[in-house]
Amino acid sequence: MKPTASLICIYILCAGTFAQTADPGRPQGEQQHTAWIVDVLRRIETLKVGMTRSDLEKTFTTEGGISTATTGTYVLRECRFIKIDVKFQAAKLLEERPTDKIVEISRPYLAWAVMD
Repeated sequence: MKPTASLICIYILCAGTFAQTADPGRPQGEQQHTAWIVDVLRRIETLKVGMTRSDLEKTFTTEGGISTATTGTYVLRECRFIKIDVKFQAAKLLEERPTDKIVEISRPYLAWAVMD
């Protein structure tokens, strides 16, 4: 995944906010939320084209709804509202395999959870 202008802006804003979390005037809960978001963004940035489905599934899991062996929406394991859309080069069109290679990853986004 190549960093886009929007993702870079989000990262800079969160990193700037994270740097300010040492401010004793800020509520501790707010500091913890900000630190968690920064951690999530850093973990998402580690996902790269060429990695495998099993690499992706260490951090994300499939969302309910329609998916195929070559495309799907994945949700962060700790928060089903943080999502990415992923395209794979599947070895078999009708079968998902842990070794399928990632060919495209969307920017992370927020959306309501979908349950089957």
